[in-house]
Amino acid sequence: MTAIAGPLRDADAALREDQPVGEQLRQALRQHPAGVAVVTAADGRRPVGLTVTTFTSVSLKPALISLMVARSASVWPTFEQSARIGVHLLPAHAGELATAFARPGADRFTAPTRWVPDVHGIPVLHDAGIRLSCVVQQLIPIGDHVLVVARVESVQHPDGAHKPLVWHDGGFAGVLLPADPTH
Repeated sequence: MTAIAGPLRDADAALREDQPVGEQLRQALRQHPAGVAVVTAADGRRPVGLTVTTFTSVSLKPALISLMVARSASVWPTFEQSARIGVHLLPAHAGELATAFARPGADRFTAPTRWVPDVHGIPVLHDAGIRLSCVVQQLIPIGDHVLVVARVESVQHPDGAHKPLVWHDGGFAGVLLPADPTH
């Protein structure tokens, strides 16, 4: 496949054309589990964050990750201007936290959410599993979302195994590990 540089075709027309296929894709992807992360940023006045299921590793050298953010998200204007983000890969017990950060219009940083700002002012969520401190490298508009590519500066993770929270079939779930990993 060849990458095409230059303007893309009319995104609104493409969305209208793909509406039935888009809904079919949504239903199909409900059966494909995705890891859950909360991404945080700050605009100097207040912290912002949202739940995503589109986090993925891009490269190890350099250490790059990516995630998608809807341009319609209320926090998008802050993310669009942020040079730094925090990515929290949620553990299985963090469904309530994921729900709080997925709720539109809610103040996600009030109780019961516990957090502190890092040295750059980016919110660090307590008990949120593995945390990546990242510098935004690229924002790429794709359809009704923006692909955020970020370089990982540091990784903090709790001691012990991290059983992830996943999104599957319209709800949060944990991952069950086999009793005997040799089978």
